[in-house]
Amino acid sequence: MLRALACQTVMVLGVLFLGTAVANTLNLPDLGDPARAVVSHRQERELGAAFMRHARRTLPIVHDPELESYIQRFGDRLVHASDDPKGHFHFFIIRSPIINAFSVPGAYVGINSALILDTRNEDELAAVLSHEIAHVTQHHIARMLARQKRLSLPAMGAMLTGILLSAAQPDAGGALLTTTSAAVAQNQLDYSRRYEEEADRVGIETLARAGFNPRAMPDFFERLQNWSRLNDAGAPPPFLQTHPVTSQRIAQSLNRASQYPNQPFQDDLAYELMRARLTVDMAENSHEVLRQFKIDLAYHQYRFHQAAEYGEGLARLQLGEFNRARRIAQTLVARHPDVLAYRVMEAEVAGAAGHYARALSLYHAALQRDPDSASLLELYSGELLDTHHPRTAARILIRLLRRDRHRARAYRMLARAAADTGDMMTLHRALARYYYLDDRVGEAMEQLHLVASLASKRNDHYMLARVTARIRQIKRRQAETPPLPN
Repeated sequence: MLRALACQTVMVLGVLFLGTAVANTLNLPDLGDPARAVVSHRQERELGAAFMRHARRTLPIVHDPELESYIQRFGDRLVHASDDPKGHFHFFIIRSPIINAFSVPGAYVGINSALILDTRNEDELAAVLSHEIAHVTQHHIARMLARQKRLSLPAMGAMLTGILLSAAQPDAGGALLTTTSAAVAQNQLDYSRRYEEEADRVGIETLARAGFNPRAMPDFFERLQNWSRLNDAGAPPPFLQTHPVTSQRIAQSLNRASQYPNQPFQDDLAYELMRARLTVDMAENSHEVLRQFKIDLAYHQYRFHQAAEYGEGLARLQLGEFNRARRIAQTLVARHPDVLAYRVMEAEVAGAAGHYARALSLYHAALQRDPDSASLLELYSGELLDTHHPRTAARILIRLLRRDRHRARAYRMLARAAADTGDMMTLHRALARYYYLDDRVGEAMEQLHLVASLASKRNDHYMLARVTARIRQIKRRQAETPPLPN
């Protein structure tokens, strides 16, 4: 059932009207008249990257390689069907009981775990993400800044502050987002509705092109409206304040969806496996989760029997019941040898049970079948490090990071591998990147200066030039990017 939905996108509006005291705390150059100077793509990217660095440090982001890989693949499928098919988006999951999804400039999209678990099918999840992707591809924030003559780049930083607070502390964020006069809010709300309608329209087009049922969007909106009616005793959540779900909006999205061929809602195994894994990851009581999976299996309360078995196996792994978890994993692999998730679970069980050679063998065999799996590359590297194979781990981690530069944890693992092999240059470079992605810029700069010192001693002029340029780049970004709250 829908709970306190606070789907704050870049279009959360109250923050735009924070007092000048807030805006003045942002160390940014004013863009002048926004009607003539729209935020550039570079500024959008750098503000988004600053937001993401801070989010990694302040939000409870899910760091499960399997879940990370799923949501990125799923998001990429939608991006490839969007108005910006070559766009480089980064999708991430936040561990939270609040239903929430948001996007920020620079093509970063966050999805709370509760939203994923409360979607009824993959089409509904696609509907939410398509809407968020549309806010980014249509550059709604830059267009709003161009319209509002009083706004400048600092206002954009204030908006990101509000999104971050709302994602981390919904009550505090909601209070921040509503600090505005009623008259200004209503004027801006009317303008926001046009952006929301555009995101609906563009999102529905994306859904259809990606092969999902476009009706998932009006269906999801109708559920929101019903939720609001059933919970009208208290104040509406921030999403319903700034993103009003009206009968007219539902009718408009339904009319747009009806212009496309009606497709059946998808029952996707990967989606159900991901939800099972996320259910175990979110559980406060693993015994209770195990009990629920056993009930589902006993009373056939599932879409995929194997997904319920998978959930049971993960719950038993969480509880340390390694023998029973191993039997479930082996049974699933035998029945469905092409499903990578089952092979990963079998290897995870072996490693957790202390059967390290077996775990390494299983990861290696799985990687032969799926050499491009980011989750496998990371998990295998972790097992290699734990079993004192740092050189092999380093090679695999470098391969992974060439494909995905957002995995801060992989840089930390690479630093560990480099330390074990005595490769000081790689150690300092990897730590510099890890600290920077973790929003520890001072420590990142210390590591970069150590790289510069090593390069100078070795007369490595190419590396010295690269690291010097990187130091200058970070200093420039620090001067131009707004500080976000601690």
